[in-house]
Amino acid sequence: MTTQLESPILKFLTDKENLPAVLEVLRYGNEIREKVLQDFWTALEEALKQRRPSTLAIDLSWRTEPIELPIGGKTDQYFGLDARLGSTADKAQALRYSIQLHVVQDSIDYVGFGLAFVNQEKDFEKTCRMLSLQRLRRQLKETRQGDLDSEPNEWWIWFEHWRRDIRVDQWLCLVQGKDSHWFEKETRSFWGFVEQTHVLVSEANEALKRL
Repeated sequence: MTTQLESPILKFLTDKENLPAVLEVLRYGNEIREKVLQDFWTALEEALKQRRPSTLAIDLSWRTEPIELPIGGKTDQYFGLDARLGSTADKAQALRYSIQLHVVQDSIDYVGFGLAFVNQEKDFEKTCRMLSLQRLRRQLKETRQGDLDSEPNEWWIWFEHWRRDIRVDQWLCLVQGKDSHWFEKETRSFWGFVEQTHVLVSEANEALKRL
């Protein structure tokens, strides 16, 4: 019979002298995760605001929106940072710029950004046939490059992956990302997207108000 070697980290944590402190930390596990996540989105939002092009004269309102969806007995988690043009009411349909982090079983699956509906749009195929949305999507198809999800659905009309299939520990990645230059490329990409699309997004939002 083979004996599995005990992890040195586990041995250290369960040492008689260390165990009381470890158990006390475990009691605050959820609170620690929540703070790490909030600190990450706060740092990303600040990085975006600091790198905003000075020539971009638009009004954006920011908000973080964690969403948890149970799927097949497991839990997929979607965490988002939204930037909305003007003051869009939650009940009114509109497009919003959104950055999304997808987590599966405590590992990051992907992170990216794009244009999403403020509210679930079940009749998205009909909505995307509106002339203003057709113009917007045509421009995106002609100008955007990279790892793209260009087909609309009931939540998104366009999504671009910054990183996909990361599969690393979520919390470690968030801590490291917050304290590094991780945001530099991403913020340039985001603001380039906004500069390119905000006029057509505003036109689309005006049309969506009339639905």
